[in-house]
Amino acid sequence: MLSGAKGLHGPLSRRFETQRPSDRYVVNAMDVLTEVGDRLRTCKRPGCGRAFIAVKRQEHCIDCAKAVQKARVASWRKRNAQRVRDLAHETYVRRKRRESGRRNLKIERRPRKG
Repeated sequence: MLSGAKGLHGPLSRRFETQRPSDRYVVNAMDVLTEVGDRLRTCKRPGCGRAFIAVKRQEHCIDCAKAVQKARVASWRKRNAQRVRDLAHETYVRRKRRESGRRNLKIERRPRKG
């Protein structure tokens, strides 16, 4: 890799003449890494450590973020089981009111066993 042949544009010039086609990919990769700066992070999930470009305060790579979110939701649902049932019932009542066209449709809950 040689610096620009038609003149040096400064010590951090992005103009390069490459001798091999693969060199251009290396230069492009270096450019991307310098542009992302502090957004280049590694995943904080134990055992992953994959590098990624963060969006805002992102701490996990995309695959781990999905798994972490799934675990977080499962934990919340377990802690708030009655609230989850109430929300599901409210959704059911809204759907039935919309289907029947009756705004004051009363739908009682079935008695819970146990």
